Amino acid sequence: MTVTTSSKLSARHLSIEERKAVWAKAGLQPTLTMLSTLFAQLDLAVSSRSRPQVEKRWAVGVPRPLRTDLLKALRKKQTILTVSTMLQCLKEVVEFASEDCEANVLPLDFAHCVLSINEDIVATATRLGGDGAGIDSTAVMNSIAQHSLDYPYTFETLASEAAQNWLQPWPSTTGPKVVQSIGGEPRQIFEKAVGVKFLEFLTLGWTLYNMVSQEGKVQFGEGNFVVMNLGDEVIDAFKDRCVWQLPDLRERLRLERDGSSGTPWTRYYLQMRPFIQLASGSFLLVRPQYLVQRFMGEPLVVDVNEILKNTDKAESEHFRNAINHKFETKIGATLKRISNHLSGDGVISEDEMIKAFRIKKGSNESICDFAYVSDKLCILIDANNRHLMQGFAEGTGTLEEFDSEIRLRFSTKKFMQLKRTIEQFQEFGWKSDGLIIDDQTTFVPLVVGPEDGIPSNKMTERLILETSRSIFEEFGNRVLPATIVNWRDLRILEGLTEKRGVHFAKLLLDWRNYCVSHPEFQCSVDLYEQHRGYDGPLPEHEHKLGFDFFEDMRTAAADIYIERLPPDMQANARRMVDQAKQTLPTKHL
Repeated sequence: MTVTTSSKLSARHLSIEERKAVWAKAGLQPTLTMLSTLFAQLDLAVSSRSRPQVEKRWAVGVPRPLRTDLLKALRKKQTILTVSTMLQCLKEVVEFASEDCEANVLPLDFAHCVLSINEDIVATATRLGGDGAGIDSTAVMNSIAQHSLDYPYTFETLASEAAQNWLQPWPSTTGPKVVQSIGGEPRQIFEKAVGVKFLEFLTLGWTLYNMVSQEGKVQFGEGNFVVMNLGDEVIDAFKDRCVWQLPDLRERLRLERDGSSGTPWTRYYLQMRPFIQLASGSFLLVRPQYLVQRFMGEPLVVDVNEILKNTDKAESEHFRNAINHKFETKIGATLKRISNHLSGDGVISEDEMIKAFRIKKGSNESICDFAYVSDKLCILIDANNRHLMQGFAEGTGTLEEFDSEIRLRFSTKKFMQLKRTIEQFQEFGWKSDGLIIDDQTTFVPLVVGPEDGIPSNKMTERLILETSRSIFEEFGNRVLPATIVNWRDLRILEGLTEKRGVHFAKLLLDWRNYCVSHPEFQCSVDLYEQHRGYDGPLPEHEHKLGFDFFEDMRTAAADIYIERLPPDMQANARRMVDQAKQTLPTKHL
């Protein structure tokens, strides 16, 4: 991504002190509303891949002659409104804009602020990144943080995540002691921890998101919450857990600036609380992606786990174990669906391997979770639901810490599990249900992490390759070095197999062979797919999960509405809702 800066356009560069003066002349509420609306348009454009059009519409509103230069940069496929810069603008507006002024920032002033912040961020990354020779520590950490910040999370992808994590019961293979300890199904755990009904809390998030996506609304008054009729306890939980009071956020930003603890990627406190309550009493959404993440993504799991941790650490640990087991189960089910699309392919579970390898119960011998077999190819997969540590995601971690993370969590554990599985297959072989593993089999070992786990880019892939190559080199060319892919990668591969006829195992083998033979051009499997000309279709299973989730939310909202109707109208309204459910477009799935 090439970022347009003030120097590239020979535009005036504004220092932080000069930007303070710009924001001080602008009204806090109108300028924040403008920023949030623009952020919403950028976020919503991810699904339709129309982000360049949003930037173009914005640039058209900037006066000439700068408008001409901005449009020329956009035609060259450059980016102006980066996530980092939009966040920095928002922080500066919160800290420095006037609460007494009702005027919005002038379009030309805003454009100069954007270009200047772009310049500052690029200069910082270049200054800290070294001369590019070898693997530079700060350049690696900056790339990890930038990748984490830029990674798009859409309603469509997180809706299916929420459905699987919270609305579906624990897998039957979850340990009985774990289930007994946490005392119920996922949504019940939430309700016990937070103190409100899960579907009502989720309905609140869903309704707010729909108002953003359908109406372009980013500011919500008390009246918007009253018509939802969700109950005071749900609204109170929202205000308590998802909203920043303006003075508190300003103080947080001041301490961040004065203590030099902030980076261009610092944003976790905005992900956990994506709304700001203004002096008027209304609630302003910082960014739609953070809204979706807070109500449907990992922040929801983090919030519940933190509450449990403060009351019962053992229960918190069991909750995380159950969530991790759900993650592993999802991966196994996805592999099974993929194999159903390819004749002759099959999946071997960990339990089947343990039995065949004669590993005794309680033994320290550890193997991977799944083996996907396709003719003379075997994709070994181990699930690892470990999310990227905050220090790495926000650019405050060190390369030494990241290297330790790779070695301790992967090289000495996950990669070794994959290696031991290969050794077991080489000793015992496999011949069952038409699946054969012998001395002619080529192995591709992989760890599958969550979407916000270890990012896959040129620098991280290079580091991982250096670590894993030495572990697997004894097997020769029959075993490729291990690496890490994420959960979304696997879902995209399912969609490609199902809808584009792509051969799952062969594509992964080709990708790994490319990375090994081109160490200077390491790339993620997603980027490799794009180079091959593949798109990223959503598999039917994920489509149905997302649609069913939408229907659950719509039904919950309808139930709340019906409860407000006069008694003589409720029965007819209920019949209309039930009739609508009989004609769902995914009923055949």
